[in-house]
Amino acid sequence: ETEETVRKFSTEESVKVVCAILHRQAGSRRRKLSGDKPSTRLLTPPSVATRCPALFWSLYADSRTDPSDEAAPGDVAFALDHVTTLAMGKYEADVKAMQAAEETA
Repeated sequence: ETEETVRKFSTEESVKVVCAILHRQAGSRRRKLSGDKPSTRLLTPPSVATRCPALFWSLYADSRTDPSDEAAPGDVAFALDHVTTLAMGKYEADVKAMQAAEETA
């Protein structure tokens, strides 16, 4: 048996990982403050599977309709879309906090 085990992320951890990806894709602080949106091109199931297998398998496990049934398939694309939406909200809140800090400085 060659089954590999990977760390399982909670939903909150998955959102943090995706938010970090968004921050990295957005670029510099200056670009973020000017309103540039991050690229989501790395947030596709194949890209996530290649770059962060733990996130991929966590999303897969969370999206299975019947977690007790090993044969029940998961929908990674649906789960990733949900997590990306939550992470984008966190990203936008982070940028607003950065803008507020710039205004008070």
